[in-house]
Amino acid sequence: MFVFGAQYLRGATPEPEDWEEDLKLARELGFNTMRAWICWGYLEPEEGRINFDYLDRFLDTIGRHGLKAVLLFNLYGVPEWAARKYPHCRYVDHEGLPVEPNAASSIPTGGWPGLCFDNQEVREIAERFMRGVLEHLRDRPEISHWEPMNEPILDPQRYSDRMYCYCPATRAKFLDWLKRKYGSLDALNFAWARSHGCWEDVRPPSYRRGYAQWVDWRRFLMENVAEVVRWRTEVIRSIASQPVVAHTYEAMTCCDFVTKAYDDWRTAQAVDKWGVSHFPRSGEGATIMALESDAVRNQAQGKEFWQSELKGGRGGGGTNIEPLPRAEEFAIWSWVPIAHGAKGLLYWQFRNERHGDECGNLGLCDNAGRPTITALVASKICRTISENEDLFLRARYPKPEVAIVMSPLSYMVDWCSNHNVNLSMDSMTGWYSIFWEASIPVDIHHEEFVSLEKLREYKLVVLPFPICLDDGFNELLVEYVRAGGWVISDPAINLFDGRLFMSKEVPGKGLRELFGCRQKEIVSGATPKVRFGAGSVVSLERSHFTERYTEVEGDVLATYDDGEPAVISHRYGRGKAVLSGVNLGMVCTPPRTRSERGKTPAEGAVRDFVLGLLEQAGASRPIVTDREEVTANLLEAGEEALLFVFNHSQKGGKVRVRLKRQIGKAIDLESGQKVSVSKEHERSAVDLRFDGMGVKVLKVR
Repeated sequence: MFVFGAQYLRGATPEPEDWEEDLKLARELGFNTMRAWICWGYLEPEEGRINFDYLDRFLDTIGRHGLKAVLLFNLYGVPEWAARKYPHCRYVDHEGLPVEPNAASSIPTGGWPGLCFDNQEVREIAERFMRGVLEHLRDRPEISHWEPMNEPILDPQRYSDRMYCYCPATRAKFLDWLKRKYGSLDALNFAWARSHGCWEDVRPPSYRRGYAQWVDWRRFLMENVAEVVRWRTEVIRSIASQPVVAHTYEAMTCCDFVTKAYDDWRTAQAVDKWGVSHFPRSGEGATIMALESDAVRNQAQGKEFWQSELKGGRGGGGTNIEPLPRAEEFAIWSWVPIAHGAKGLLYWQFRNERHGDECGNLGLCDNAGRPTITALVASKICRTISENEDLFLRARYPKPEVAIVMSPLSYMVDWCSNHNVNLSMDSMTGWYSIFWEASIPVDIHHEEFVSLEKLREYKLVVLPFPICLDDGFNELLVEYVRAGGWVISDPAINLFDGRLFMSKEVPGKGLRELFGCRQKEIVSGATPKVRFGAGSVVSLERSHFTERYTEVEGDVLATYDDGEPAVISHRYGRGKAVLSGVNLGMVCTPPRTRSERGKTPAEGAVRDFVLGLLEQAGASRPIVTDREEVTANLLEAGEEALLFVFNHSQKGGKVRVRLKRQIGKAIDLESGQKVSVSKEHERSAVDLRFDGMGVKVLKVR
């Protein structure tokens, strides 16, 4: 089943008197699945007394309307009796202040952020609640999936700029983690450049300065979140037979995962299916959604992935009321993850929340449960998928020839230096934008979870803002290029060494031989002026670094306006390593309003340069459109395929899409009409007409 529906129930809302009509409407819209939160504090008001009637009534109503339910355990809304009974288990901030549970945006019924699960007492009472619910509901046929945690992160960090958790249990667990990692106090002291006299003197950092100790602290917390997900998943699997699904908060690539302390590649390993949440703003375009979809697809490692939460209506909340998204814009948001291979789509949420911080927004339906324009668009998309369900389930994302490797360690060093990860995010999103806007499929990999065998599947590997690559990945990179691969790197590669000291020479960590040059000087904040090939000199205002080189052994592909090398290509083994002294990706970072913006001369020069390198590396462009504001994706299903064409501009008119894949027939799945297919040189060409912004979904063969 292609899962299609919406988040519905969260504690007190929607109220039980609305369930019947709401779920009847959901089925009439074509939906097959509704998601519900099992809020611990709301359902266990007294220790050991769980309100099973609430759950049974909801599932009975779900069943009457032929729907399925995804049930999420939300254990961060702790019961008041537990908060009173275990005050020593509260989360503690970096100043030693315990957090008193209260209401929050995600848990308007109270109890957030709950109690710290590093305390065994908390795990025991939480597991008792989970097992009670699972045993009671184990035979309910309406349940299709279970969720162990919503958007697995260190939840106290969700709405706070204070750092967590510094309770005694977490401190003790961190100390054990350090002992396993370093083996001896001498090794820890060397790594941290400290002089601890005994293990009892080792503490987690609490003041935002320093590098090595902060990176260890954040890594520990990321692994801790993943361990909590594994524990909850094991509890679910010990009783329930349905698959376990979880989803990330914005897919790690373009979010401050360091503060929120999560590692999606690690967490996704525990569950059967993986997903992502996204809440786009009107006018911001779809680049970030596409990037997140590709990241989540790779995090899932071949498992099914969903768009688990997608903004369903207006933004804002309370007295701040934003307009509803435009129908054509909402359609693009909905189709983008599907075009990248998602096999499930759940909107957040079915109807507007009516209390708490999120009241009055995000619903497909209004406060009274009446469908809005977004509900009608969702229904049309749902029916298109349902009528062609087998094809949508079989269709797979094509094998990319380009990979972008994310370096979480570099993000963490960026965070230590700047107290945010904006430089890393801008570089990642810009590099991705270059390829996505050219309709070139891309894989996103985590430096610690990619193998040499996997790297060798790509013609080109890109390294955004690689200021401190993982030591193991450095070795893979050298072997990948030696065997014939191409790599393009941003400047300042391994600016920091294995101890997170600044490297004595750059490229650091032994990569000088790979790139065939040495850093002469580097500055940030300047505006480098660069000439690519024989083109005009352009000012790269958004580049963070300007790096200059000496002892250059390779070919110079671009120069600064004074003639010094700006981009160098060095033959190494059978491959090539290209090092840029400017942050090419940052130049192409998508602004908040993608459509209608046009391109600056610098952005156009960078895109042309990178696409030229792509061709030299032997990679091809499987799809080419004749308008830069139109992108396209292909999902393959044997002799058949799904072609998604997105017009991101308000400008209508004709569009020609040329495919490397040979096709003879094309049908518009929304209208059912045949679409003209012709031949242009060695490619198949499809001609379409758009009235303005919108999406065309074609079945081709």
